[in-house]
Amino acid sequence: MFKFFRKIRQQLLSQNKISKYLLYAIGEIVLVVIGILIALSINNWNEDRKLKQFEYKILKDIETSMEGNFFQLNGCLRANKKAIMSADLILKHLDENLPYNDSLDFHFSRALGWCSPVFNNAGYESLKTYGTNLVTNDTIREELGIYDAGWME
Repeated sequence: MFKFFRKIRQQLLSQNKISKYLLYAIGEIVLVVIGILIALSINNWNEDRKLKQFEYKILKDIETSMEGNFFQLNGCLRANKKAIMSADLILKHLDENLPYNDSLDFHFSRALGWCSPVFNNAGYESLKTYGTNLVTNDTIREELGIYDAGWME
């Protein structure tokens, strides 16, 4: 291909057809520019595709973390409700001045147990590292703002 263009160029120069040579040179420059623009367009498309995949992965990590946090909150809530019920039963027993019985042992031990959830926010922390602007959906980005509010602390 390069030999072909070189041959045309040499023929035009040897025949002193400078105007045709300039037209040929401009055409060749236009072809090169079009090739570069196509390559840049393909590269930009590929980078956007990779960015979308990365955004999806981080959002999926956040979703998984939130599901785990929700499961843990529910478990702790159930356990803490049982502890409160046992403490209420012990208080009622003491307020009414009832005699001690063996079933209170169970309630004493359950009343002392208190569950504190441990949250997993790895997905959101990685999103903060890369910037929240990685999320293209405005609604999702606004909803994720609750993490920055510090409600977990």
